[in-house]
Amino acid sequence: MAGGGFAPAVFNHTGIVDNCAPCHDAGFATPKKNNHIDTNQDCGVCHSPSGFVPASFDHTGIVKNCASCHDGNTAIGMADAVPAHIATSRDCSSCHTTSTFAGGSWTHDAGSAGNCDSCHSPGGGATSKPGGI
Repeated sequence: MAGGGFAPAVFNHTGIVDNCAPCHDAGFATPKKNNHIDTNQDCGVCHSPSGFVPASFDHTGIVKNCASCHDGNTAIGMADAVPAHIATSRDCSSCHTTSTFAGGSWTHDAGSAGNCDSCHSPGGGATSKPGGI
């Protein structure tokens, strides 16, 4: 080997479909970042060696505390929403499901009375007022 070095090395991941931790968490290969979502699942559950980014995440069983991951750093957060998300302190699961995030439902309560335009207006984040008013 000319130059006498092994770095940077290239590893062919063909055929590797699971059991990533023995190399990636043992100091032999790039480990997951410190700000990675806490998990004991194998990397292959969400990632593919042919394209590590973007990852897919199975939200099955996740029913609340969405903001613990969807904070804009670990995963896309409310501030990243396009169009802009309605301002709220409620958990995402109050209006959205993990099977389809689009088309969330909103429960109008006493706090909603007389405040229609704060959401139901251009740029307000909600659909137009009923009847196009």
